Amino acid sequence: MFRVGILTVSDKGFRGERADTTHLAIREVLAGGPLRWRPTSSCPTSPP
Repeated sequence: MFRVGILTVSDKGFRGERADTTHLAIREVLAGGPLRWRPTSSCPTSPP
């Protein structure tokens, strides 16, 4: 069993200017594996 977390790096996504849907595509691709999902998160591309 592998633990998987998804970190999205995006300025617009972090500021809420764009919906983050990339984690859904990643989950779909990895759906068949022996995985335990951790919470998803996002952070800005550029430092504040």
